[in-house]
Amino acid sequence: MPTPTLSASAVQEACKAVAKYLEDDGYYYDPEYKEAGQKSAVEAAAKDMGKTSAAVHRRLKAAHLNYNWTPHDFVGLNTQKEEGDLPPFEEVYQRHANANAKYIDQRRNGWQRAFVVPKAPFGVFFCGDPHGDNKGCNLIQLRRDMETAVVSKMYGVSMGDILDNFDAAGPKLAPKQAQNRMSKDEGFSFLRWYLGFPLWRAHILGNHDKWLGEHGQHLIAEWANNVKVFDWMARLIFKWDDGHFSFLAAHDFAGHSKYNPMHGLMNRAMQDGTDDAYIAAHRHNFAKGDFPNGHRERHYWFARAKGYKDWDSYAHLKGFEQQTEGHSVVAVINPFSETRLGRCHMFGDVSEGAEYLNYLRKK
Repeated sequence: MPTPTLSASAVQEACKAVAKYLEDDGYYYDPEYKEAGQKSAVEAAAKDMGKTSAAVHRRLKAAHLNYNWTPHDFVGLNTQKEEGDLPPFEEVYQRHANANAKYIDQRRNGWQRAFVVPKAPFGVFFCGDPHGDNKGCNLIQLRRDMETAVVSKMYGVSMGDILDNFDAAGPKLAPKQAQNRMSKDEGFSFLRWYLGFPLWRAHILGNHDKWLGEHGQHLIAEWANNVKVFDWMARLIFKWDDGHFSFLAAHDFAGHSKYNPMHGLMNRAMQDGTDDAYIAAHRHNFAKGDFPNGHRERHYWFARAKGYKDWDSYAHLKGFEQQTEGHSVVAVINPFSETRLGRCHMFGDVSEGAEYLNYLRKK
């Protein structure tokens, strides 16, 4: 079996580990220059690294052959003049380096979730922005759609902006909160009911949710009852025994076009193309579509949920359109489809999506 290639970080780690001991006169590197009473820097470094001396020697050899590095090149790199009240940097580094690496890994990989599902038709309900404490929120439609999704045994994904939270957005927007009919306590009652509904597989935070700050986001996580809360975007992969379907759902995607309400979604698909469907909300308009990509042998679906704010005084003032359909999006997935095109169907009417899902289940 061939010996695996050593990475630059692996050989650098070995050089630095040996160099630390070479800064002490009590250690030697080359046995030819060993003085009386000196100990081996390589053996000491190997003990620190939890490896054999032979393994460390192999790394040092690779460092010299591949990069022309020796441990002597690293001597003194980690020493600095310590004075005043500042903590030594080496202590700072030891305290934060691994913690930072763990944080980066969590942020880069923690926004993906996989769900194992039976190989059978299923529906995913992407709930558009409720803005539940706003007096323009269509509470009747919202509750009806959520109940339809539950009794149809769909998987629910909340797309964000559950409340307005204008009072938490700063002095410019705070007066708008006073225009709402609901009190803050009534708004939080809605939030608790919404998060606790037996529907959700994921919650995505929108800009209005993030205005609540760290305390509010902890409250959302608590009331979500162990359902994962994602910051702005989530990759949700539904897997069955011999296949899968992947959604990239975001409160919104970068990019805007007044001619194409799905410009940001399509742009993301053309950039990475690793998901099957791209779902957004945020802009209070509905749109859906799909197209094949022959070069990648993929088919992409797109949808934007309008949300439940059926009257928006700001939109009225600025002359923006105010739609009254497409509050949420239902994606019906058919694992048995023999074509890519038939694998997914999108609906802007939750009841129609439920009816089609029931039809597939009865086939």
